[in-house]
Amino acid sequence: MGETALTETAFTENQGNLVYPEGISAHYWHLARNWTLDRALHRDFPKGVKILEVGCARGAVVEALRSKGHDVWGVEKSIELAPYSSVKQFVVAGTGAEELDSTFRSSIQAILLLDVLEHLPEPEQFLADLLQSYPNVKRVLITVPARQELWSNYDDFYGHFRRYDLKGVRKLAIGAGCALVWQSYFFRLLYLPMLFCKAASVNRSTAPRIPTGVGTIVHRIIAAVCKIEYRLLPSYVPGSSIVAVFSR
Repeated sequence: MGETALTETAFTENQGNLVYPEGISAHYWHLARNWTLDRALHRDFPKGVKILEVGCARGAVVEALRSKGHDVWGVEKSIELAPYSSVKQFVVAGTGAEELDSTFRSSIQAILLLDVLEHLPEPEQFLADLLQSYPNVKRVLITVPARQELWSNYDDFYGHFRRYDLKGVRKLAIGAGCALVWQSYFFRLLYLPMLFCKAASVNRSTAPRIPTGVGTIVHRIIAAVCKIEYRLLPSYVPGSSIVAVFSR
């Protein structure tokens, strides 16, 4: 796997700590996304499958999904991001995914790439190379930011190369030598507000605020609405993110 591609997936210390401070799992965006991931894993992945999240940052998703009973591990290229203490034994930091022990790599049956591929200039090649190092992986679950018309200062700050649409995700799967099992937009609740902010030249905050007190209740309510719209609306209705499952 090319060194350039691997380096591109790593957050800087500043970026990673801004996006994943302690307590971020209480934020509505993470509550809703973790619910979406849990739902996808229960529906489309064999029970007890061993999963590796590549580009896991500090292990927020590893923590959330392990609490739901999934055997999820994590690897993060950046040596500057310290894993949360609760999942320290399940996360390897400062190491490329292809550098992990071959026995461990052979034990992995599914891979998560969660808001990682948008950081890559050649995501198809990255995924194809990654799968070569994981011979027993059968499924890949990805999330990516959606809709190029929503491009903002946030994408610039975090070094994104693109925002995806459904056609782009299908092309990504085929280019990596995978088959697209299914895909869907989510966070449709955010689409119009983000589009309005873009039209009004309003910058997005690059550092999410951790909810406290009554704010935690508000975030749970927003997350609940996001879950409802995900269940009720057709997969093609635009949202600010896409979730997809690929098979090998």
